[in-house]
This record gives sequence, C-alpha cells and structure tokens, in this order.
Amino acid sequence: RPRCGDRWRGDGGHRGARHCDERDGDAAHSRYVDRRTVAENMLRHRVVIFCHISNPIARALLKGTLGALQGRADAEVVAICPFGEHSFASQLGEWVRTGALRTVQRLLDPELPVHRMDPGPIPIGVIARKIRAEIIPVARDEGAFDDLTRRLARLRPTAAINLYTPRRFPPPLLALFRSAINYHNGALPRFRGLRATHWSVYLRERTSGWAVHHMTREVDAGNVLASGAVPITDGCSIAGLERAKVEQALAEMHVWLERWFGGDPGAPQSGESRLFTRADYAAVTRIASPGQLSAADWRWRVRCFSRVWAFVDGEWIPVTRLVPVQELRRGEIGWRCADGTCLRVIRANFLPMIFHRKTLGSAGMRFR
Repeated sequence: RPRCGDRWRGDGGHRGARHCDERDGDAAHSRYVDRRTVAENMLRHRVVIFCHISNPIARALLKGTLGALQGRADAEVVAICPFGEHSFASQLGEWVRTGALRTVQRLLDPELPVHRMDPGPIPIGVIARKIRAEIIPVARDEGAFDDLTRRLARLRPTAAINLYTPRRFPPPLLALFRSAINYHNGALPRFRGLRATHWSVYLRERTSGWAVHHMTREVDAGNVLASGAVPITDGCSIAGLERAKVEQALAEMHVWLERWFGGDPGAPQSGESRLFTRADYAAVTRIASPGQLSAADWRWRVRCFSRVWAFVDGEWIPVTRLVPVQELRRGEIGWRCADGTCLRVIRANFLPMIFHRKTLGSAGMRFR
C-alpha cells in the first residue's frame, strides 16, 4: 500500500495513494499547515512605526528606518502613526518657515552657528500606498490612545518602533506587540527622560550618548539593544550633537534590527540612574529671581538650553543672549547677578530686543 505523500503516477502504479487512510491525510495536512504557519511567523514581522513627524531628527530616523525595513524579507510595515500634522503640505510649510526664520536670525546675529537645513518633508501618504501600510494619526486628546489601540489591533501587529514621540505609551497599547523598541537620545540609565542631549552638555559630560532599548511600562527603563556616543566639544551645538547621534544610530541600524528581529532580549541597564522630567527642565530654565544666579551660571544655562526665561519687572523674557555691562541704561533689560556682574539682554528668542512682541504664542509666556 503506498504511503501518504507518495507522488501519484498517471500510469496507475500508485492509484491507491488517492485512497490513503483519511486520518493519515489529515495528519499530513496538519503538519504542513503547522510548518507553514511557523515559517510565516518567523519570516514576517508586522511592524508599526510611531514618529513625531514635526521633529526634524525624527524625520531623519523615519527615512532611515523605512529604508532599512523595505530591504528586509522578514518584515513589513503595516502602519505609520505620526504625531502632529503629517500632510506633505503642512510639513513643507513648517520646513520653509523654520529655515527662513533661522536664516533671518543668523543675518541679525552672525555669532549664531551656521544653520544646516533639516531633513525635508516626507510624503508619508505616497510611501504608505507604496508599501501598503495604513496611516493612523495620533491625536493629542486624552482618548487618543484608546482609539489608536482599537485601530491597530485590527492589523494584528507584532512589533513597534518608536521615534521621538512626545507621549508615554499606555499598557494596553504596548500589549499589542510582542516587542517594542524606542530610540532614546541619551545614555541609559544616566539620562532617562526628556532633553537628554541638553542635560549631558549641562552636566559637563565628555560625551553625549544614544540608545535603542526595549519599551516597558517605566520610562526608558527597558533592556538596551544598541548604544553609542559622540564627543562633546567646546564649539558644538545641541542640534549638531543630535544629528551626529542619529547618523551613528542609522549607520548601525542593520545590526540592531537583525538582533531585534532575532529575538535578542538586550542587556539590562546598570549604573547610576536618573529620570529628567519637565519639572527638572523648568527648574533650570524658568528663573523668577535672575539676580540669584552668577553671570557664569547664566551664560552656561543659555549655552546648554538655548533659551532661558527670566522674570523681570513682572514680565517673562525668553533670554537667548546676554552681555556684561557696567550699568544698565534707561530702557535696557537686565539685572545684577549674585557675583556683582551686571548682565544686559541683547537677544530675546534669538532676535534683537527691538523685535519684541507682546506675546510669544509658541511658549505661552508674555514678555515686553
């Protein structure tokens, strides 16, 4: 009696193979389906990418990530979830406005670093249609993640990559994925939380790090999959450090993507740990009594955080440049510091004082 699976021959030699025991046939089919299912699970990772699309660094990461994933046979992008306005027209408008503003700022203040154009807008709609992925924008209201979780669940995702999103993921969203990773612009665990690059400069570190880590319920606390660092030099800018770290991370992306898709759990974090929050940032950049700081402290904070708010005569001033003077003249804005040095504000929000507006809408504080 021919065995199940023997090729049926047209010359009648194995005609009986068509009449194999039904149970043998079911078992063979079951084994075939099981092997096919396992193979599909091993070969196809259904990836969701979260991205803060208005952030130029996030756009650079998104471009690199899409390119790396499109070259892999074991992964497909099923959804792109942008935070912020994601249409090409809105991206282009913001990109042009930002470039024009920085050009004007440098013309008015030649001491500012030369502006390097940020990565341009990304045609997410075109890319999504090409790779057959859905675009699911993330709103800023409280219930945004509930709706996002429901919509993503229908796509049966297995993996997620987070690029600079400004919101913490709730547990139900993380539970959708077998694994989720995040690009963080700071060394872990020493620089968890917000504005890691600024803090690394402010605390006078020799290098500024980056890490790709598994996401957990705690902020930036998961096992590290890949990491690196770039040197902090005297003339470097925050934007320059961010670009250098992203370029390094993208250059090594093929390595850590391979490790991630291969099931690498990463290395547990070790060493000194600190979480930087919005309250920490406000504590060093919102100065209600400017005269309590020394002149050196003022200059260092402006150098590290670019903009520091000072409360003077009932108004908040976004200080971006200070100079020492003997005395303040009538109409000038400044203060005498704790070390006796008198400082005058010559740039507010990177513009000369004559360009003062009554309200700075983007920051939500008034200054004269």
